[in-house]
Amino acid sequence: MQDKIPNRTSVLEQLERILQSVDFANSPKLSNFISYIVKVEADGNGDRIKAFSIGVDALGRSETFDPQADNIVRVTAGRARQALGRYYDGPGQHDAIKISLPKGSYRPRFEFNTPFGVDRALAINDNVSSRVSVRATPAVMVLAFLTVCVLTISMFLAWGPNPNSNSDRGDGFRADMPIVEIATFEETGEAELDALLDGLRHRIAEDLSRFRVARIRLEPHTLSPSHKASRSEAADFGLKGVVISTSPTMLQISIIDRADDTLLWSKTTELPDDWKTYSTVMDDGIRSVVLQLVGARGAIPLALERDLAQFATIRSDTEGAPGSGFRCVLLFHAYDASKGEAQRQEAHACLSALIDQDNRDSEVWAAWAMLNFLDWTKAEDYALLDRALSAARKAVSLDPNYANAHEYLGSILMAQGRRGLARESYETALDLNPYKPDLHVLVGWEQALAGDWQSGVEKIERGIAMSPIPAAWMRIPLALDAFRQKDFERSLMQAELMIEAGDDRGIVLALAAAIALGDDERSGALKAQMQARSDTYKSDPMREIRGVFNAPELLSAYERTLAPWLLEPA
Repeated sequence: MQDKIPNRTSVLEQLERILQSVDFANSPKLSNFISYIVKVEADGNGDRIKAFSIGVDALGRSETFDPQADNIVRVTAGRARQALGRYYDGPGQHDAIKISLPKGSYRPRFEFNTPFGVDRALAINDNVSSRVSVRATPAVMVLAFLTVCVLTISMFLAWGPNPNSNSDRGDGFRADMPIVEIATFEETGEAELDALLDGLRHRIAEDLSRFRVARIRLEPHTLSPSHKASRSEAADFGLKGVVISTSPTMLQISIIDRADDTLLWSKTTELPDDWKTYSTVMDDGIRSVVLQLVGARGAIPLALERDLAQFATIRSDTEGAPGSGFRCVLLFHAYDASKGEAQRQEAHACLSALIDQDNRDSEVWAAWAMLNFLDWTKAEDYALLDRALSAARKAVSLDPNYANAHEYLGSILMAQGRRGLARESYETALDLNPYKPDLHVLVGWEQALAGDWQSGVEKIERGIAMSPIPAAWMRIPLALDAFRQKDFERSLMQAELMIEAGDDRGIVLALAAAIALGDDERSGALKAQMQARSDTYKSDPMREIRGVFNAPELLSAYERTLAPWLLEPA
């Protein structure tokens, strides 16, 4: 007769299987947490599992650790609970032993797993669309439809073309995932509206990265040679938006199957202006549209269903907050993508007004933190860096589950040279959003700064491979690494890809590589570009690079290479 409770040996063997799964293998913090609580419980000492002991013995906190002031144990437990759920909905669904972490407790539970087949899924209720509030206005529906469109296509891809594929996170990123391209909106001629629409595109793309069933590609406003090369891989589906009127702003959104240019879905609706809209319809609108596309299949895989449900409540903490941050955060996303001064001024004015009101929205504070950090990289005014750090910490405290808040905090800590804390922040962000390309690049960035160039570059290249059109900033450490190895051709190539993508920080990196190669023609053109920027760049040409990658010995090598140009008369 089988025991009702698994024995210690079986539990520890099951722990090893769990630790090899993608969520735990990619996060030392989660691995340490789950290993500690399982082993202590399996040894019969479960009553010793407390927040303090976990923080000190598993998560590396000091003996002065205060669980009331530092929420690392609670946050890590929540992520471990979600990771266990994903494991047992995916690769571990047929395992004999189940390890779970009940809500409200840090003590794990061990039990025999009830097997279930691949038909375990959460069927969508046929009348799900009836749950949409009858009070919803067109403005309340638009962002839903935008988000719904891309999500729906992503899920449809996961179920349709490849019946053997699995949308669980446990499968990890696959280079053969289908591509969904979000097209640029046609410009309206109204600067703020155009910025909002572009910010909306970037926000949707960012949110979609967490669902891990497709690669999301943003159509660039201008096609550089590097963009053209990236677009050689055809998109499977496309989302197109057209503004058909501006008073009020009405959008026509369409989804196209690129294989045969088939229109899959189209809707005309009004632009929203609040977060409540963004979250409310995630639970109602998505399922309604999914049901139309999935048809007879009529079911969402359980892990994806849970992801959708969790995402639907992500903005619930901002209800009743003074002032909506929706518009301001979209303006920030537009600036973060373009780095244009006009967008910066719009985002700064909008966000600073909310900060003065002590807004309680984590996204507002995170955007404000990153805006000040970007300003600091240009001006090196340490008051800006202090302000950015304070805002990022506030964003984390307001919503510990907001991945961007941890990501931005990590970047600010990195600039301060606090690499250990920066890496912890990046890993926390990865726990929350494991397949966001930026986070893999940033973890690799930290490793390279710590001197482990090989592992760091491997992670950076992995992050770049995950993105159909990589952001220009991702190439900074690749250009630096090639220069470090005296591979100046490769360094010049990476820097020129940055310039093509609109990131002027590539100019100084390219100039140093061209000088090292003795390429007088290319050096001359780059010198002219440097001179056109400002005199400051000649007095301290590596300033902006130092702000994001402060490797003194390597940057000194750049400055020595640039010295002849620095001494040339203006």
